[in-house]
Amino acid sequence: MYRYEELTLDDLLEDPTFDEESPDALYALAQCYRLGKGVQPDEEVCLKYLRKARDAGSEAARQELEAREGRPAADEKAEGRDPCLEDADRCRAAGDTAGEIAALERARNALSPYTTQDKQAIHLRLGELYAQPGPLEDAEKSYARCCMATELGSSAAALRCADYLHRGYGCPANEAESEAMLLLAARLGPARLKYDTAVARRSTAPRQAEQLLEQTLAALGQTEEDEALRRCASLQLEALKNGGALPQALLQSAWQAAEEPSVAALLLDTCTRNPEWLTEADLPALVQMARQPGDDQEAWLALAARQGDDDSKRELRRRQKARRLERARRAKEEARQAEEARQAEEARRAEEARRAEEARRAEEARRAEEARRAEEARRAEEARRAEQARQAEEARRAEQARQAEEARRAEEARRARPANTARPASTARQTNTAQQANTARPASTAQQASTAQQASTAPQANAGQTEAARQAAIAATRKRDRRIILLCFVFAAFCVLSLGSQWLSQLANRLRTDLPTGEQPGIFGFLDGVGTSAGDNTLARRSTYALDEGVVALTEAGSFNTGESYESALYASSGYQAVEYLLEGKYDTLKGRWGIDSNHINTECQSSFVVYADGRSVYESPVITAGSAPCDVEVDLAGCNLMTIIFKNADGSARLAGASLENRLGLKADTATLPPPQPGAWLSTVNLMQGNFTSGDSGHSVMSYLSYYDREEQSATFYLGGEYESLSGDLLVDANGGPMYLEVYGDDVLLASTSPMVSGSAPFSVDLQGCEQLTIRFLLSDPDNSSAWGSIGLAGARLSHYPL
Repeated sequence: MYRYEELTLDDLLEDPTFDEESPDALYALAQCYRLGKGVQPDEEVCLKYLRKARDAGSEAARQELEAREGRPAADEKAEGRDPCLEDADRCRAAGDTAGEIAALERARNALSPYTTQDKQAIHLRLGELYAQPGPLEDAEKSYARCCMATELGSSAAALRCADYLHRGYGCPANEAESEAMLLLAARLGPARLKYDTAVARRSTAPRQAEQLLEQTLAALGQTEEDEALRRCASLQLEALKNGGALPQALLQSAWQAAEEPSVAALLLDTCTRNPEWLTEADLPALVQMARQPGDDQEAWLALAARQGDDDSKRELRRRQKARRLERARRAKEEARQAEEARQAEEARRAEEARRAEEARRAEEARRAEEARRAEEARRAEEARRAEQARQAEEARRAEQARQAEEARRAEEARRARPANTARPASTARQTNTAQQANTARPASTAQQASTAQQASTAPQANAGQTEAARQAAIAATRKRDRRIILLCFVFAAFCVLSLGSQWLSQLANRLRTDLPTGEQPGIFGFLDGVGTSAGDNTLARRSTYALDEGVVALTEAGSFNTGESYESALYASSGYQAVEYLLEGKYDTLKGRWGIDSNHINTECQSSFVVYADGRSVYESPVITAGSAPCDVEVDLAGCNLMTIIFKNADGSARLAGASLENRLGLKADTATLPPPQPGAWLSTVNLMQGNFTSGDSGHSVMSYLSYYDREEQSATFYLGGEYESLSGDLLVDANGGPMYLEVYGDDVLLASTSPMVSGSAPFSVDLQGCEQLTIRFLLSDPDNSSAWGSIGLAGARLSHYPL
């Protein structure tokens, strides 16, 4: 049988099991054209397919054609049998709800005549089936079918409609219409329903109750049960006419019908209003009613005690004492809870004040540290400028001295040139004089001639020595000038390398990323070493890829608490601080020493750090504190592109000293096979969409404070945009009075939840699966526990681009 109620004409034709020659298929086509299911309604086409279905053997088509043509149904119909109802009964017996609904809907839409009772049953059953939970539930259809059954006179359907109107199921909630529907159900229903409705409305609508009681009396028969109900209805009617209480003359009749709860309530109301009507003969009945449990038992006990029953008096006193004790117990319990709440509130405020004070001190320490660093930077800048000024002054003085020396030597040379020229003339004059003397005095000796020759040769020797000295001075001056120029060039190069190393390194990384492998110029080998000395792979002197402000690279010498010295160190001034280095697969080992600095030998911090290679944890250091001896650190970094070091618990006392990178195997990884460098991020720094949290002392945690008074959900929602694959951190719980736990949702899907804890810490990680929105819910295991309060969260909650 094709369920044409749920299908259109196209659906039927596209069904692979559809057979145009079968009677069911022809009947379904006829109904599609009659009801307009995916096609315009057409009675002629409907009749054509009905006749074809009848000729093919469809009983439903035959009955519908006979109904349309005004002829009686077949023998089965004459005997009261109907194929639709039989089909519905078979489906109901087989538990086929969908089949039963389809059969009943066919019966409801069929034109063949049914009795009023059958129509009521069909619509009421449809209303019940559509109200059953499951895929076929349809509240609006259920209400509509029940309304149709009510219009046909079904009191059960009217009661169901009243319930729907009260709950707003399948229709807007309306108390007035619900009351009206209840009244209609009573009027349509049996005598008992009329009586119960009248009793319920006796105090709120006495006029309606009186009418219903009269209808009840008119609807009763002559059976024994009807006689008992008639007596109760008569008593209720007389009470309504008497202002709500029974007349005194009817008390004995009421005692006889006291087994009916409504009559017992009426009798109690009458006796409470008129206790003087009670006599000693009524005492046994009063005691019997007082011994029956129920909401009215204490009122019956009071009436029996007033008539002098000792047992009733004792029971009343016992109950009054029990109520007093219960009130005292409740008052004591409320006082205890109020005191606990006050203490918890005081503790919470004290904790908040403590945290605020710690935050204030941490902020002051941070500002002091920033001021100290700024002062150190200022002094270093002043020293650098003073050194530059000193060197410039020395260069200026050297230049002045050189110029003065050159001027002096030039002046000496100028003065020396006229003296050398005059001496030969004097010699000539002396020679002439000597010749004249020889002519005048023939007796002059050879000694006088020799003396004249020496006097002529001496000025020439002096002139040669002066020229050699001048050339030597010029050579020395040029050599000194070259040294000064070389020193100036070295100083300028040192300034460029010192101030521009980080920029040059970033430029090299950017150029290396932009150029394909094999096309990178050789200058990159030089740029990789900028900022470090030749062959120096110490982390403290190496350029970082990413750095938190709490991480300090110490390049000055220091010592451990054992007296062991070191030349450089890495440390963090507060917990959960990260530093990242781009290694590009060039190194396979990180080594160093991990210990307590000699200036912090009494620290109370439990310090540790973790090393990640491309998002994968490869090393976790021992936890050290005051009294711990230094230990060796050696980490395998083979094939690592981006190395991350996270200092978990830190206060500046623990130092990773002499940390350096090595390539022991001498291998170089293929950069094409390395994973791309993707630095992580702290969850507390990404975009907060909704909720709130506390970032903790380090500023890199996601914490929340919970208490019994904060009944509403505590949560924080972050927008990740699908960029991250995992989240890790340390679960910290500090609870009082009851355990706490947290849940992590990705795009409203639960990803992970922690076990309830009272206090302590535990590692936590979850695969984010590239979710867009991340929600963390902070929960109390028992939200009704008034003594539960404390804090819970993820310390060092860090996002990673790498999966777990």
